[in-house]
Amino acid sequence: MSKKNKKAKKNQTKANKPTNTTKEVMQENKEEVIKEVANTAEQKEEKAVEAKNEEQNKKEKIVKDEVKETTAKEEVEEVKKEEKKKKDKKAEKIIAEIEKEKKQQKKMSKEYEKKTNKSIFKNVIIAIVILAFCILKILGYMNIREDTFVVDLKVFSISILIFSIILFERSYKKIDLTLFTHGLEALFVAIVTLCEVYIYQLFVDKFVMVIAIESLLISVYYIIKCVRIYSKTKKEYLRSLNDISEIVKEEKIIKIETHRRRNKKTEEKNITEQAENKQEKKEKKATKEKGENKEQEENKEKDSNKKTTARTKANTQAKSNNGAKKKSKKKKKK
Repeated sequence: MSKKNKKAKKNQTKANKPTNTTKEVMQENKEEVIKEVANTAEQKEEKAVEAKNEEQNKKEKIVKDEVKETTAKEEVEEVKKEEKKKKDKKAEKIIAEIEKEKKQQKKMSKEYEKKTNKSIFKNVIIAIVILAFCILKILGYMNIREDTFVVDLKVFSISILIFSIILFERSYKKIDLTLFTHGLEALFVAIVTLCEVYIYQLFVDKFVMVIAIESLLISVYYIIKCVRIYSKTKKEYLRSLNDISEIVKEEKIIKIETHRRRNKKTEEKNITEQAENKQEKKEKKATKEKGENKEQEENKEKDSNKKTTARTKANTQAKSNNGAKKKSKKKKKK
């Protein structure tokens, strides 16, 4: 009996040995699976952290791009404001020049003043001569005899007529309106003197009153004439200034148009440059996104490859475990 018991114990020990080996293999496989699961979890966490960091970097890049765009817009606005200020300053200068021109228009130039003074001085002298002639007629009426006074009036009238005819001829030859007007004035004085001869013979008492009215009318006429000469010369001066101002305005308009064309060209260049820069930025962003997408796809492929490798390892280990189990079962049966 003792011998049989010894044999039974030996068989039990032999049967227990393979079971112990299978348990150890199972535990090792479990530990490896747990480690792989832990590694996959860690990898997932790392990927999540990397994705978060990438998103944050993208957001930071977007914010930086927006800040750059805002700064560029602000710079463009500042440039526009400076251009507006320059234009306002130019407009103020033009307004000041126009005001100066208006002030100058109120005052005539020295050339025109000399011309007006000469013509007015001539007419004043003629008026003084005619008034002196009227005064002489009154003195002759008071101091000379009737027959001699009548003869004197006739002589003066004829001489003034001859002088008027000479003025008409000169004005016709030179085509001068001033001489023609002076001839008309002399003719008027000659006709009046002839009429005074008959007034003196018919209305002796009213002769002095007629001469006084004549002198008054002559003085009024020459005053009106001097005023008209001044106004006429001033109009001519203003016309000349208008012609000059038109020429200056045309030059200014040409300068302004050239300046505007240059500004338009510069603005168009800036717009094209900005559009090109935007396109370049978009292309760079697209290339970066493509690269990032490629990297993400590659990482995904790597992860999928790792997963497949891990699955294959797990499957091989499971198959090895199943094979070990089957071998242990067969040994037990034997």
